[in-house]
Amino acid sequence: MIPGPDYIIGCPSCGEPHRRGSLMSGNTSGARWWSDGKREAPMLPSRPLVVRCRGCSQYFWLSRGEPLGTIAPFHFQPVPVRDVLLTDVGPRRIEVMATLRRVLGVELHEAKALLERVPLELASDVTRSDAGKLIEEFQKAGATARVRPVWAPPEPPRVSNHYLVAVGPRRLEIMALLREHFGVSLSEVKQLLERLPLELHPRGGLGFHQLDELIKRYRAAGAVLERYPLPPSPKPAPLPGEELPPEWLELPGMEELPEADLLAALAQGVTQDRDEERELRSMAWWASNDPYREPGATWKPFAEREPAAWENLRALQELLDPQEPLERWMKAEALRELERFDEARELLTWEPPQPELQQVAAYLRELAEQRVPEVRVVVGS
Repeated sequence: MIPGPDYIIGCPSCGEPHRRGSLMSGNTSGARWWSDGKREAPMLPSRPLVVRCRGCSQYFWLSRGEPLGTIAPFHFQPVPVRDVLLTDVGPRRIEVMATLRRVLGVELHEAKALLERVPLELASDVTRSDAGKLIEEFQKAGATARVRPVWAPPEPPRVSNHYLVAVGPRRLEIMALLREHFGVSLSEVKQLLERLPLELHPRGGLGFHQLDELIKRYRAAGAVLERYPLPPSPKPAPLPGEELPPEWLELPGMEELPEADLLAALAQGVTQDRDEERELRSMAWWASNDPYREPGATWKPFAEREPAAWENLRALQELLDPQEPLERWMKAEALRELERFDEARELLTWEPPQPELQQVAAYLRELAEQRVPEVRVVVGS
């Protein structure tokens, strides 16, 4: 698992910044899939989709928040790309429209429409150099443009190549290594030893891996080696808007909401279509089942849980489409957990086209026939 950048997302209601993590890569090693559809993967953790604003307490989908900035992890050096925003048209509107047409390749009516959407994203994921040129183009037209703020990890201290400072007692071994290293004669090696400290730099045909191996051999032969600090690389002047507010670095990461909050988000009406409702109701279902996934936990039937949990699962199974294989499985599982075993078994008599689902369906059918409502692991240990 390799973490990706953290993104700063603004609440669409009040603008309060929130920090959302990301992954560059992950895997499902050690993962478990449960009968209710939840996946637990230590190396591919799920990320929150809906959060509660710390500022105004409203719930919102992170995908609908405003992108405010980026915090790169420490293995990113440097942050490679920037997003460019047009934030103010200025007094020379015609020139700005002409610049939009030239830069974005749009028609006149499209340029007019774009200016109604300021602040406007002009480009995303462009190099820092290209971002600077784009900002300059609009500044010449009297407009204001900037990049989204980015925080990059500090540059690690720079050090020199290794220097041979002292030969030590095994002079002949060091001389042989120097001949191998620099490809020189014995007399030339003797001259090199008169110029200590001697930089042990890579030469033509000698790669860094081979140099590292030679350094180890120098040390094993008793040579004294040193590396010296170098001045840091000069930092370019920041682009407009590039510097991230330092308080954003202290923002906590967003975590998945508990069941009560997910149900409250549903009641607030944050979903805009069937897919969002299905996704949010599924998350609330999984959260309701989480206390019963631990070994030895005693299952609590939905009829004995909070009425909102029972109503959520009932509404979800009504929403699910039995003509879709995955949704049919989820609908049958919801009915089984609601202890409507005959309805669940009837849905599971159908054999899904995907081979990986056929064993799951057979197992769930067996549980329904045995009138077992508990959530179970279906894939993984």
